[in-house]
Amino acid sequence: MFELIRSAILYHVYSGHLFFTALSMFVVGISVRRLRALGLLALPLVFFSGTPMPLIAAVPLVVAAIVVLFAQFKGRVAVGVIVAIIAAGIEIPWHVRSAGEVARAPLVLGDSLASGGFGETRTWPALLGARNLSSASETVARALERALPVVGPNDVVIVELGGNDMLDGTPLGEFDRDLDALLARLRGARVVMLELPVLPGRWGYPAIQRRLARKHGVLLIPKRVLARALTGPGNTTDGLHLTDRGHEQLARGLARSLGRY
Repeated sequence: MFELIRSAILYHVYSGHLFFTALSMFVVGISVRRLRALGLLALPLVFFSGTPMPLIAAVPLVVAAIVVLFAQFKGRVAVGVIVAIIAAGIEIPWHVRSAGEVARAPLVLGDSLASGGFGETRTWPALLGARNLSSASETVARALERALPVVGPNDVVIVELGGNDMLDGTPLGEFDRDLDALLARLRGARVVMLELPVLPGRWGYPAIQRRLARKHGVLLIPKRVLARALTGPGNTTDGLHLTDRGHEQLARGLARSLGRY
């Protein structure tokens, strides 16, 4: 039971669902005076949700939320609801994306989550029938050094990279430059990239993923797909490397996003 509760909490955080829970708490807290504490608790929960909202939107929204929580003025609740709706409207599109129907077997560029070699019998790329060019400890910079095959409009490439950059603390400027170069090299193919589930302080990496996904026309698979594989009971051997069950979970999630079943 404890393991199930722990997994559910971790998934709620890493998937980004905590952000929407916090917004709901904020609205309830400003609407019901006796529950004002919920509104106050919502702000740190938004922070801990690890949501990489652009600063140009995050700063004014946070300021407006603080004003609504601590000031008394006519229309205060309405303003708070509008703040919550705007915040949700900015974030929701990143949680509902899918690639449509992808019939062709993909090419996978990934790290140890895709390469295997940690006791599993089959990896998720194998379960998807993919050509797997992944390597343990792979970073975006190392992937760039590889002799990648020439890809065209009929090819599908899944990019599962960035986790090691985030864990190793690759400077954001270098991560931005290298990922930009990698996606540019893959231009012409149908590219799908897995968004990184992150904790506070690491927003820069998924923020760069989102910006470059827009720039290069790349589909960014919602982070809940990878989060579910990493947080499910029995899905990892050490909290990171996937078991057979974890590989199957990720393969199912990606297959749904790729419209394969």
